[in-house]
Amino acid sequence: MNLSEKDLSLLKSKGISEKTFEKQIEKFENGFPALNIVGAATTANGIKKYSDEEEDDFVAIFKKEAKKYDMMKFVPASGAATRMFKKLFEFKDSYKGKSEEYEKFIADTKTDSVFTFFETLEEYPFYEDLKQACFAQENESLERLLEKHEYIKVLDVLLTNKGLGLGFLPKALIQFHRYEEKTRTPVGEHLVSSLYLFEDMKKYKVHFTISEEFLNEFEKIADYYVKRIKDRHDIDIEVTFSYQKPSTDTVAVTRSNEPLRDDDDNMIFRPGGHGALIHNLNDVDSAILFIKNIDNVVPNSMKEKNAYYEQLLGGVLLKYQNKIFKYLEDLDAEPSDRKLKSIAKFIREELCYEFEEQKNVKQQLKQILNRPLRVCGMVINEGEPGGGPFLVEDTKGNVSLQIVESSQINLKDDKQREVFEQSTHFNPVDLVCGVKDYKGNDFDLMQFVDEQAGFITEKSLKGRNLKALELPGLWNGAMAHWNTIFVEVPDFTFNPVKTVFDLLRPQHRN
Repeated sequence: MNLSEKDLSLLKSKGISEKTFEKQIEKFENGFPALNIVGAATTANGIKKYSDEEEDDFVAIFKKEAKKYDMMKFVPASGAATRMFKKLFEFKDSYKGKSEEYEKFIADTKTDSVFTFFETLEEYPFYEDLKQACFAQENESLERLLEKHEYIKVLDVLLTNKGLGLGFLPKALIQFHRYEEKTRTPVGEHLVSSLYLFEDMKKYKVHFTISEEFLNEFEKIADYYVKRIKDRHDIDIEVTFSYQKPSTDTVAVTRSNEPLRDDDDNMIFRPGGHGALIHNLNDVDSAILFIKNIDNVVPNSMKEKNAYYEQLLGGVLLKYQNKIFKYLEDLDAEPSDRKLKSIAKFIREELCYEFEEQKNVKQQLKQILNRPLRVCGMVINEGEPGGGPFLVEDTKGNVSLQIVESSQINLKDDKQREVFEQSTHFNPVDLVCGVKDYKGNDFDLMQFVDEQAGFITEKSLKGRNLKALELPGLWNGAMAHWNTIFVEVPDFTFNPVKTVFDLLRPQHRN
């Protein structure tokens, strides 16, 4: 493809090489191969389900060993709240206040209706701020605006930059929970919940990946909680931020796979999805990383119960990581055939990694074990969206545990669809990761990405159809060549806020 000087300059400004750009175009032209799922991971095969006593033992391991490690909570937090308010935006853009519209509006009393939103408005944590903003912007009380059925004015104050602008903020900065005299955003909740996770530790790290334009707002909230936690608990929390790198953006193309261009003939690039954050994960410096989505938070009343299961996952990681490190040290020596068989059995039975033994089995076992390790919480699937746990066969015939999205599977294939429908669990994005090797060196996480695990989606921009390239997802293809352990955890550990109505669920009330 012939690129103009203007095109080459744009690529250079983003840090994207011409070779990388050409590979992106090739992906659009050739597509990605579907994964070959050979089994659903269940508690009978691939997901560990522990007894109460075993869970207590793993939590005890974590509490005993945690202080020996440099630990970090890693929180993807750049997602915008636009989707959270989607139904309110749609109402704001379409409602004209005609009598038939009003009758239809008040007749819809479902828990996720716009009418119910207004009826329960006082219960939302941002209610007091909305009252003040209505006075400031409309010179009328919120109550009076509602009495006059001025719903669009209220939504303008709530969602747009005429007022609070919640519809255009990151979800991380929206008030999620109300306490007696205060409210708390997800940023604050993650910092407070870290006290429960890293209990008795006097120093640890929390890292947020954010949109750069909101850095000041994130810093203000973080500084407030860091100071309060230091004053009250004598704990030092190092809070850091990073941004999704422009070099991970992907070009948008037309249906004929030509770069989409704007009115000034500039190629249009889009963020490459959360898989781009593997670069951010690779840049942070900690031995143990806890990954949790920004919107999966709970109020104080549930924090201790949830932290128990995060510590459980941490204990599982520490136990298995220590065992793997010991095996790697054994492999550095001259292990007996009996030891080699013992290590191979561990890989197959505990890591659920199937492989054909090669001639140099010692080197093969070392290559399999000397990888980053992740322990992933899995929740019984009761209809919630989320990647599912499967046994996946690669092109070399190796079978490993993977978190798979439906978009990565050829569901038109009867056998693949049958395996997919046997899935019993999904991934709520509670991951604990060991990212240093047995000699204490950092793994280069980019070496463990499956570049063939991305996918292509169709979208629109200002009425124009386009194709977008999603990089291998952070806990999907970006971690495809990690060692993986799945552990069943209770469904109450999964409390995402996908829509504004979720804020009134019982688990989000203190």
